[in-house]
Amino acid sequence: AFLKGKHHWARLSPVALERSREYYEHAVALDPGFALAHNALAEHFFALTANGLVEPPEMIPLARKWALEALQIDPALAEPHALLGLLAATVTYDWAEAATRFQLATVRQPMTPYVRWLHGQYLMQIGRVLEAVDEMERMLHEDPLHQLCRSQLSGCLHAIGRRADASRHLRQVLEIDENFWVANFYRAIAGALDGLLPEARVAAERAYSLMPRDMNAGLLAGILSRDGDSMRAESLLVHLQDGEKYGVAMGWFAYYLTRLDFDRAATWIEKAIEQ
Repeated sequence: AFLKGKHHWARLSPVALERSREYYEHAVALDPGFALAHNALAEHFFALTANGLVEPPEMIPLARKWALEALQIDPALAEPHALLGLLAATVTYDWAEAATRFQLATVRQPMTPYVRWLHGQYLMQIGRVLEAVDEMERMLHEDPLHQLCRSQLSGCLHAIGRRADASRHLRQVLEIDENFWVANFYRAIAGALDGLLPEARVAAERAYSLMPRDMNAGLLAGILSRDGDSMRAESLLVHLQDGEKYGVAMGWFAYYLTRLDFDRAATWIEKAIEQ
């Protein structure tokens, strides 16, 4: 049940995430002392808000609850500490808690690939991008089929100018699963920033078809508007009119980012942080 849950979680679509929750709950019911299954449920609820599906105030208490229950079962378990650290860094911006949690998570050796992956995301969040790249590359050496980590690594590599390596990693992900929306999202962003609009448009179309949420709508609208299809772009932007609704700010951020309007993109990412 636990492994089936991990399989569905890795796809990160709303339907797949719901199926993963059912399998994780079944694993906990079969063995209430299975600490990693408790942590997996925490990760499930974190993913719902991290992907813009549910507002943080509704999901973060549940994520904390299950991670802390995992630690009650096994106080030395690194995975819940790492997850709580990433939650602190990416949702509540509690840098002190994040640092403490990752210190607890990384002291246990050898580090598991899962902990390396979350640690890499944390390092990226605090601006230590070269260290984040190193950590994610080491993670993928141990777990080469982890599509989300490889997609995130491509974003780090693009940010430091290693664009050929970034593109190679995305191709590897899409060879495994061409319908992994996160890889298509990163590919669309990279293409838009690099001026490769035909490639960016194909990837954005795929990302939006697989995950028709605000962020992907804004992403596709921005690329369409640059590619001369203003009518369709406007039809997508209709869904982003309520700027106060959770998730819409990220849609406008993606729109202005792909249009290379970085000042307005910054304004909307600030709004997303407030939300």
